[in-house]
Amino acid sequence: MKVQMISIDTIPKRQTEIGLNVGLIGVGSLGSNVARLLVNKGVKTLYMSDHDILKPENLGGHILPSMFLYENKANAVANYLMHHLVKETEVYFGNNDEEVFEKADLLVVTVGDNEAFNILAFNKLQNYKKPIIWAWVSPHNIIHKMVITSKKTGCLNCFFLLEKKDKTLRHINEKVNEELSKLDISYIDLCGNPHTVSFPERMVEFAAKIVATISLYAKTKRFEFDYLVEYWDANTSIPTTFTGLLNVDNECGCEGQGRENNV
Repeated sequence: MKVQMISIDTIPKRQTEIGLNVGLIGVGSLGSNVARLLVNKGVKTLYMSDHDILKPENLGGHILPSMFLYENKANAVANYLMHHLVKETEVYFGNNDEEVFEKADLLVVTVGDNEAFNILAFNKLQNYKKPIIWAWVSPHNIIHKMVITSKKTGCLNCFFLLEKKDKTLRHINEKVNEELSKLDISYIDLCGNPHTVSFPERMVEFAAKIVATISLYAKTKRFEFDYLVEYWDANTSIPTTFTGLLNVDNECGCEGQGRENNV
C-alpha cells in the first residue's frame, strides 16, 4: 500500500521544533504516544507504519478511543492526529516499512510483537546506516528500555550481550518477577474477562523521554547516551533510570565502529 499524506494546517503557523523526517515503525500503545508528542511538539515529517489493527485489549494504553476499533493502527492514529492536534506537520501512514526506512532521517521502532521485532532487528535493519531508537517495555510497564544504534555504536545484539555481563543491568532484569508478585495485576470485568493493569501514565512518561531524545538530536546531532533502562518499583511514582554507552561486543559479529573508535 502506498504511503499517503495528511497535511495538518494550523492557525497561527508555528516553527517546526524538530527539523527531522522521523520514521515510526509500530504504532501501538508506546508508538501512538510517541506519535502524538512528536506532532504536538512539531516534527518536520512523521512517517508511520503498522501492520496491525486496534483491538479491545489495546485500549488501556493507546491514544485512540474505541471508535477506531479494528482499524489499521497507523491509519487510525494519522486520522486522530489530524483532527485533534494543531501543530503544523505532515503525517504519512500505511504499512510499507521499507518506504519509511528510506525516507526517515531517524527511525523509531516500538514494535511490541517479539517475532516482528526480531525480524526488524536481525534482518531488515541489521545493516541500516541511519540512527535507530529501539524502545520496548516489559509486562505491566515495570521496565522500559531504549537502545540507540548507529554507525557510532554497537548493535542491538551488543546490548543484549551487555545485559548478561553488566551487573546492574542483569540485576534490573531479575527484579521483574519480584515486582510482578507485588502487584494486583489482574481483575475480572462484568463479562467475566480477565484484565491486567496497564499503567498508561508510565507509557506516556517513557514516550516523553523518547521524544526529548529525538528533539535534542535534532538540535545537536548527537545523543547523550546509547541506552536507557528505567525501572519502576511497585511503591514509587518515579522510575529509577540508568544510562550508558554501547560499544561493540567482542562476541558479536556486527560491523559497528563502537564508541571507543569515535570521539
